[in-house]
Amino acid sequence: MKKIAIILSLFAVLLAAGCSNETVEIDTLQIFGDEFYQGQKVDMGMSVKTSDPDNTYYEWWCEAGSFPAAQQGYPVMKWTAPKENGEFLIRYTVKCGGTKETREALVKVNGVFFDRFSSNEGNSTPSGWTATNQQARQRDGQFETHVLGNQPTDSLGWVTRDLGINPFQPPLSVTADVGISSSSVSPFNPKFPTKSETLYSDNFMGIGFTGRNPGEETAPTHYISELMVDWWPMDHYYDDVDYFAPGDNTAGTPRNILASDFDARLTVKVTRRSDPAAGIQQSTETFMVFFKSEAFKAGLDQTRNVGLSVESDYKVTVNVDGTDVFTSTALQDLKAAYNNAPLDVQSFKYIYPNLTMVYLDNLVVNDSAELLY
Repeated sequence: MKKIAIILSLFAVLLAAGCSNETVEIDTLQIFGDEFYQGQKVDMGMSVKTSDPDNTYYEWWCEAGSFPAAQQGYPVMKWTAPKENGEFLIRYTVKCGGTKETREALVKVNGVFFDRFSSNEGNSTPSGWTATNQQARQRDGQFETHVLGNQPTDSLGWVTRDLGINPFQPPLSVTADVGISSSSVSPFNPKFPTKSETLYSDNFMGIGFTGRNPGEETAPTHYISELMVDWWPMDHYYDDVDYFAPGDNTAGTPRNILASDFDARLTVKVTRRSDPAAGIQQSTETFMVFFKSEAFKAGLDQTRNVGLSVESDYKVTVNVDGTDVFTSTALQDLKAAYNNAPLDVQSFKYIYPNLTMVYLDNLVVNDSAELLY
C-alpha cells in the first residue's frame, strides 16, 4: 500500500511538472453577435493555441448574467444575458498547471428585444416575423415589405413580431427606423383627398404594440388590445376622419376631423372580454387622439426614427428623431374608464398602406420608458 502511495505521488509531481512547462495562448474570443437583449442566450468560444490540449482547462466568468456550470472547462460556452441593460464584462481564462492566460471583453445588452436586420437574406421574411398578404424580404440590411395589391381600395398591410415576454406591462417603449422606399408604386402621393367610405385604408404608417388577453383568472373585464402611433409622412388620401375620443360613448355619433388638422394620431383599442355566463360576447372599441407635427414628414428613402414610450402610470410619449413631439394621458383615461384595463404586450406591430414599399430597421423594445436607439 505504501509503494502504491509513493508511485501515485511521483505521478502527480511529474504531471504537474510537465503541465507547468506547457504553453497556452488565446488567439481570439468569438462572440456570435455585437449586442444582445435581456435574457438572450449567446454562443461564445475561445480560439486557443496550446501545446497540450488534454491538460488544458477553460474557465469563464461574467460580471452579470450567467454561465452554466456544466460547461466550465470547455472552450465553448453559452452565456445568458442579464435582465438589465448596459455593458458587462466577460472574462475567460485558459490554464494548465501554473501556466495561464486571461482576456476580457465587454458585451452590450440593449433592451428586451431588438432586430437590426443585418443579415442580407434576399427574399426571405426575417425569422420570427409574421407577414400576411404581403411580400416581405430582407434587403441591404433592412426589412422591406408591401401589400400584395395594386389598387387604392386594397387593405392596409402589417407585420408583427411576437416578443415572447409574459407578462410585459408598462413601463415599456419601442423605437424603430422607418421609411418609404423609392420603389413604391404610389409613394403616399395621391391625386385626391376623398371621402373615407370610398377606400378601405388611408395612407398612414404606424408602429406600436398588440396586447394579450390577461386571462380568465385576472379581475379586469377589459384590456388594451392595441396601442399605435400612426402618422402621415406625405399627403392624406382621406379628406376627413370619423373617430371616437377617450371619454366618448361609442354607441353614439362619432366625431369628425379634417385631414388638414392633423399629421399623426395615437390609436388605442380596448377589448371587452367575453362572459358567456352573463351573455356578453367579446367586443372591441377604438379611440383616437390627433396631433400636428412636421417632424413626421418624409420623402422617399428618408428615414425617420419614431419612438413610443409608456410610463408605469400609462402616460404615453411620442418621439421623432430624438425629440418628444407629443404626450398624452389617453391611455391613463381609458385604463381608468374600463375597469383598470391593463396593457400586457404580446407583439410589436408595424402597419402601412397599400401601393407602398416600406422598410423597417433598428427596432429596439425596452422594459422601461427610456428609448434605446
